Amino acid sequence: MIRLPSIYLGAIFSVLVLVSWCQAQNSGMTQYSYLTDYELTVFGESIPAFYESDTVEGKVHSNDSLRITGSPVFLDTISTSRSAFCQGPGYNPQFTYPPIFGAPRIYFPPEATELRELAQEQGFLFSDPLQETQYRMQLTGAQGWIMYEWRIGEPFDPEQAEIFYGPVPDDDAIFVDGYLELEGVFMGKATIGAHGSYDNNDLGKHCIRLLDDVRYWFANPYTGAFNDTTGGYEDRLLIISESNITIGNTWENGRENRSYGADIIITAGLIALGNEAEPHFWGCFSFEDQNDVGFTWEFSTGSYICPTPPSNDERGAIHLWGSLAQQRRGYVHRSNHSGTGYGRDYHYDNRFRYFDFVADIPANHNPLLWPEDIDFGEVQIGDSLILQTMLSNLGGTYIDINGATTSTSLFELVAGDTTVSLIPGDSRLYEIQFTPQELGEHTDTLLIDLQFGEDLYVPLRGIGTTLGISEPGHRPESFQLSAFPNPFNNEVRLSWTGLHDQGLLSIFDTFGREVYRAVVTPGINHLVWQPHHLSTGLYFLQLRTNDLTTTSKIVYVK
Repeated sequence: MIRLPSIYLGAIFSVLVLVSWCQAQNSGMTQYSYLTDYELTVFGESIPAFYESDTVEGKVHSNDSLRITGSPVFLDTISTSRSAFCQGPGYNPQFTYPPIFGAPRIYFPPEATELRELAQEQGFLFSDPLQETQYRMQLTGAQGWIMYEWRIGEPFDPEQAEIFYGPVPDDDAIFVDGYLELEGVFMGKATIGAHGSYDNNDLGKHCIRLLDDVRYWFANPYTGAFNDTTGGYEDRLLIISESNITIGNTWENGRENRSYGADIIITAGLIALGNEAEPHFWGCFSFEDQNDVGFTWEFSTGSYICPTPPSNDERGAIHLWGSLAQQRRGYVHRSNHSGTGYGRDYHYDNRFRYFDFVADIPANHNPLLWPEDIDFGEVQIGDSLILQTMLSNLGGTYIDINGATTSTSLFELVAGDTTVSLIPGDSRLYEIQFTPQELGEHTDTLLIDLQFGEDLYVPLRGIGTTLGISEPGHRPESFQLSAFPNPFNNEVRLSWTGLHDQGLLSIFDTFGREVYRAVVTPGINHLVWQPHHLSTGLYFLQLRTNDLTTTSKIVYVK
């Protein structure tokens, strides 16, 4: 296995963009100890998310209505996009902080696109164009990892499989475009992902199947416990599935009522994505072979009844030290046959608040307006001028817009007043027409009404005037800098006007690092920029001469 070299970007900080920065808290899905899109199971059942005397560490959020039964204790913030919790029997939760209702809906993308792309860049993308291969990954601590590849439908035989060896990961992205089995002791920093089986008849609807413990080298081998605040360990593991993460019904995981071993230890962040349009890829965290006839949705390749008396199949406990995000709630225990599955022993890895993973899924609410205010300048009475502002979704939540309005007829919204829901990466253009009827300054505000989160306000300003004739040879006191399209996903055309001297065009990232520089002259008024080697996000433009400087913003969305 050959790892491709990463691209090094040398950048020199420039004087325009002075961005003070400190290590920010994680804004991905792993900032939540528990996160769901839908609380109902794939069978439409509503089961308590938290119950009895649960003590819940870390932040909790659901786009759905969380069902709470009994008296669980929440040590951190809990939020929902609904207006209330679903209250079960004995509802009496204890909140450390007031619960948040009507929070923005976090977006669960159908695919882990960034992880795939990074894995391909690094040389760790495993893919079979014929879709006839399955994979098993063994984590081997200080030795790194081993990937086995063999034909679907055949028993696993390490001597017959093709074998790849990987080093101890260091911010590595590893992706299997197929079905993945996973187990072992982990050392390093990595994100591991898989798409799942393309043919439902081959392997059930598994995506990532956990054969045994997946734990850090320093974690307790019996409970998974470790000191996550003062131990100083920087090892971190994120597992992302494009459908399901399933605990395999193996002897190591307590098969047949703990007849061999018990419990499973998982020290990682777990993210189970899903595609709502394809039930085959509804993502959840659950367990295999749920001790029931015909119960074959994603948990087995056929009906399974535990053959060991008594008929229940209590396999132990799930010791999870990390975080859990799943598109749809999955079972980890069922009441059939007097009990089947696992007890829960979930703990939040507090390091996830500050550690960034190589390919976490964004979960922050980040609407960007540009420009943030609109100044029409002087407009002759009776004439009209139309200017624009763009609302871009740079975060990981939906931006649900109920509409937009202005207060006066002088500023008329001519485009963008309808209801729309922006997924991450989408944008909405608002066009406002200013038509002054009298002399003097006029002001108004464009209100963008959001379903979730705080509404957005864009100050509007214009001056009604009777324009005179400009003096010949008048030299502008500033120049204009623009970008189209903005946001952009491949290339952007940067244009400027009013340049009378040689200038320097620079582009900076949000840390103030200069990522592009070009000398421009009065005879040229545009260039095309293609930042294929840079990451998605906000960038700042600067055009300066000896006398003048102007700035602007652009948004790069892959």
